[in-house]
Amino acid sequence: MLIHIIGEIEVILFLWGILQMEFTRKRSSYVWAIFILAGAGLLYQLCPNENIGFLAGRLIGPMLATVNLFDGAIGKRLAQYWFSLSYTSAFYLPLRVIESILELNGKSIPPFIGDDTIISVLVSLILLIIAIQIKKRDGWVDWVRSIPIGYYVLAIICAFAVEGIVEFTRTISAFENAKTQIFIQILQTVVCLFLYGLGVAVVFTNLWRKQHKRESALKDEYLRMSKAHYDELANHLREVRSIRHDLRAHMNVLESYIEEERWEQAKEYLQEIKEHQNPQNDVWINIGNELVNAVLIDGMRSCGKDITLVCEGMLPRELNLSDYDLCTIFSNLLSNAVEACKKLREKEKRIVLQVKRFQNNIVILMENPVEWEVSIERLGEFTSKAERERHGYGIYNIKKAVKCYDGEVEFHVKDELFQVRILLYQAIREE
Repeated sequence: MLIHIIGEIEVILFLWGILQMEFTRKRSSYVWAIFILAGAGLLYQLCPNENIGFLAGRLIGPMLATVNLFDGAIGKRLAQYWFSLSYTSAFYLPLRVIESILELNGKSIPPFIGDDTIISVLVSLILLIIAIQIKKRDGWVDWVRSIPIGYYVLAIICAFAVEGIVEFTRTISAFENAKTQIFIQILQTVVCLFLYGLGVAVVFTNLWRKQHKRESALKDEYLRMSKAHYDELANHLREVRSIRHDLRAHMNVLESYIEEERWEQAKEYLQEIKEHQNPQNDVWINIGNELVNAVLIDGMRSCGKDITLVCEGMLPRELNLSDYDLCTIFSNLLSNAVEACKKLREKEKRIVLQVKRFQNNIVILMENPVEWEVSIERLGEFTSKAERERHGYGIYNIKKAVKCYDGEVEFHVKDELFQVRILLYQAIREE
């Protein structure tokens, strides 16, 4: 019984510490977990059919009890449970080899403790140490939580292949002498660890590839925004030169109309001048930073005239934030708010952006109406957009940019208004 309890502790440590799953806050879930686990233990002891007792009492029961302790989609929780159950064996293999070598040299483990108990306790300690190291690194936590369910399934297949190899080598080495058995066991461990590592490596490699793709897309967006910004400045300069060049002539014409009291002609001439203005100037935003202005103007021009953006406050001139991170934060904030407004059917499509300053810190607040229930806990896990390969990373990119400055990101839903609040510490450069 003790070895099974320690085994469940290992799986829970794996889920909580390595896969970064969050424990549920529902007290009833813990009650149900205890009830299921106790029932599974009784069923294992009392069931007349040994196979059914093992299946229900040692596999299904503990699985349901453990999965009930954590939050998340049930499908992903089940996949993560079997992944954890399978991959704890990776820690057992080298310890088993060490145990066999010690026994070969006449150093046996005290019989009142038992070999499996000591190894299980060591595995639990190793998992706890790894969990503490992962918890210290925020980037790793977000990265692990973003792993899709398909990768867990692939890794579980690799783990099943390992189990087949272990059973096969155990059968062929049963009649060999002790030294040969240890040699086979070492080879088996090397091959199995390679397969375990292969499953993890495929996951990591593909995730790194996707992350690199996202970052490249973000850099391309930054370059496009920068180009749009400088093109905007160039257009304004050309327009100013054009106005200055023609201003004297226009003023002379208007002056002659006024002197001759030809009011209608003067009015028509002014209207004609107005109609010849650049239509791109219909959207004008000034929040104190030219790059952010260009980002917001570009975003609003692409979404049509039915969505309104209200800007309150100004960004200070001297900031400790890079242009790249400013582009990342504001472009993704606006993109997500615009996307939400496009789905509205009844409410006014109105986005409010507030920038506040206190001491050397900056608070950025983006607010947009919603007509549906928003799950704050699952934000960033999925996208409702059609092109899932290209979208769904806005919140992830915002968090990543804010984290570079040890800032904070909070999400709130109140009175059918969705809010994103960003706090950037020491964001203003001291003069």
